[in-house]
Amino acid sequence: MANILVVDDESSVCNWLKNTLEMRNYTVFTAKNGTDALKMVEEAKLDVVILDIKMPDMDGIEVLRVIKKKNIEIEVIMITAYSTIENILDILKIGVFDYLSKPFSFEELEITITRALQKQITNRELLEQKMIARELQIKHDILQEGERRYRTLFDNFSDGVLIIDLEKKKYDYANISICQILGYSVQELCEMDIEKIYHANIRPSVMSNPVCTKEKVINFIESVPCLTKNGDIKYADITFKTVDIGDKWYQIDIFRDATFKIKMEQEKKEMQKQIIISSRLASIGEMAAAMGHEINNPLNILSINFECLCDELGTNVSTNSSKGNEIIEELLDSSHQAIDRISKIIKGLRNYTHFSEAIEKIDVNELITESVDFLKSIYLKDNIQFILELDPLCFKVMGNRGLLLQVLSNLFSNSKYAIKAKKAGTITISSSNLDDQAIIKVRDTGSGIPSSALEKIFDLFFTTKPVGEGTGLGLNLVYSIIQRMHGQITVESEEGKGTTFIITLPNIEKVKLMEKNPTAAGGSS
Repeated sequence: MANILVVDDESSVCNWLKNTLEMRNYTVFTAKNGTDALKMVEEAKLDVVILDIKMPDMDGIEVLRVIKKKNIEIEVIMITAYSTIENILDILKIGVFDYLSKPFSFEELEITITRALQKQITNRELLEQKMIARELQIKHDILQEGERRYRTLFDNFSDGVLIIDLEKKKYDYANISICQILGYSVQELCEMDIEKIYHANIRPSVMSNPVCTKEKVINFIESVPCLTKNGDIKYADITFKTVDIGDKWYQIDIFRDATFKIKMEQEKKEMQKQIIISSRLASIGEMAAAMGHEINNPLNILSINFECLCDELGTNVSTNSSKGNEIIEELLDSSHQAIDRISKIIKGLRNYTHFSEAIEKIDVNELITESVDFLKSIYLKDNIQFILELDPLCFKVMGNRGLLLQVLSNLFSNSKYAIKAKKAGTITISSSNLDDQAIIKVRDTGSGIPSSALEKIFDLFFTTKPVGEGTGLGLNLVYSIIQRMHGQITVESEEGKGTTFIITLPNIEKVKLMEKNPTAAGGSS
């Protein structure tokens, strides 16, 4: 496993991170200041440094700068309770891998560490590309010794290899790795048009490449979108080289699968966007809270006045039943409904912009109703209607209200995306009880999910949306939240007919039993 250095002047933070990371089989070193940290960088072979920005002798930004000068391969994750835009921009320029604000969960930190280690692997693979030209020359020499020798070599080559007969404009050879990458058999590749494996958008530039002519040149193209047999897109870094064997010209194409690298780059860009968005959301949250406070004051006065007017009218209606009184009653009733609607909007806005880490009893029906009341007018603009089928006896559950609200919001958003293709549809939310569990179902009439994707729908970075429209983070976050609440989430879907997400959460009594004795209660952590 990887070697990790934790640098923080707070002993409690160091000890917590050290103990928790060691439970995950990491080798962990600690330092209480920048001087000790730099000494450890010199003495130990480190993969990742978890570094606090605010420290007494040398701040974390200066330590980061020295670490990157000494060993650029070490990935640094910054943590702090105090952050400014200037600090964030500084550490991004210096080369920090990622940035976490205190307080953060260990799950967030562990995901960030995993991504940092994956980046190191990717970087090492990229360095190997520098050796490709030399390897190609060796392969060229072997090709001259006979077809048997080069076939044996290429069949055992970890990268995908395609050899084109430039006169026939056909693939003459394909190794095992390229068949695994693209999903075709050797025979299928040798019989198809050589352009077919490339995405339509890239075909003209690839086929106009000078390498596709009879000239002894080497060329390299990064992140080429290739089409697999089942229509998926995989990205490859491709090295092209032409060779002449006797009186015949061939082109050797070597494919290195870069799909994971592309996803990591996209995620990094997304995380950088999230830093900016988080800052904006914080401002919006403060503004929403202030706005709600300012509106609530006159709203309370109006509400009290209307109640007094209604009481006054109630005493006079029996003696005066004129048409004028009826109109006044209708106006007051309409106004009272408007006040109630404003109150619900303010409450919904506060719920969506304020987050607490508190664990509390949650009324499932109340949470669903509040969420739908806040969103239904927004979704109605896309011809999407909400339908509530709530069991009034549905159990209450234990959890974080804001996180469960996030779960519903993510599921509604997915349903909205699926329904848009049909121009209109419904989202039905139901609640019920089953034994000692509360059941929440979110059912839509959207386009559905392909059966081949159902098993991977909750995987990190997996998405059925086109490139650039989905990050593959939303449903994985939903799955993680439900797991933390000792629950389960499953999905049922049929293409063209819609999707149903089923959430199962233990009631309060079962949660208490699970936390007291997980084995006896049959719970999960």
